[in-house]
Amino acid sequence: MNVLLRIKNNKFFKQSSFRKTLLKMMPRNSVCAEVGTWKGEFSKQILEIAKPRKLYLIDPY
Repeated sequence: MNVLLRIKNNKFFKQSSFRKTLLKMMPRNSVCAEVGTWKGEFSKQILEIAKPRKLYLIDPY
């Protein structure tokens, strides 16, 4: 899926770039949750980029 998302200052990002940008903005050592983990690919990015103190992974299926 090649989705473009718009954030501040009318900048456009592909969905994967948008997610990475958001993760870089998150405070280190925070507590995070991801709902809908499926294969855990984004979970890995959360751990590597945001470096949370604790990460809750929730998959309702």
